[in-house]
Amino acid sequence: MPNDSEHIKAALHNLDVLKYLLEKPEFCDWSVVLAFYVALHVVDAVIYRNPAAHRLRHGGNHQDRANILKQTKCYEKIARNYIELYRTSKTVRYLEGSITIGFLSNETIRTKFIKGHLTQIIKSCEQFLPDQACQQLNSSLTVICN
Repeated sequence: MPNDSEHIKAALHNLDVLKYLLEKPEFCDWSVVLAFYVALHVVDAVIYRNPAAHRLRHGGNHQDRANILKQTKCYEKIARNYIELYRTSKTVRYLEGSITIGFLSNETIRTKFIKGHLTQIIKSCEQFLPDQACQQLNSSLTVICN
């Protein structure tokens, strides 16, 4: 099962794909899904490094991950942004409610979900991750946000 550095590597890979998708307006809704999976791998790297969250260290589901974030005081800010990104990505993936393909604009995705929620997740995770991982994530995120 992946360790923290492998999760960071997956997050960086997903950031590269996210950058590509943002250049394709016809697929911008799937950018939210990619942003969520970037967040998922960053969060999994944080959880992997936390011995108290060992039960999720090697596999877990979205609900387990969200519960750990909500129940661990130092993860509260991560939880708020992660859960919003999760909900929106799920809406996009499964067209829940009255949502249709293309309901999110590229600008909304960039502003609210990438510059907003994803950036906040990564910033909130910095205190739990090695400096090199943070530098790599922030460097890739800066390219996407500009």
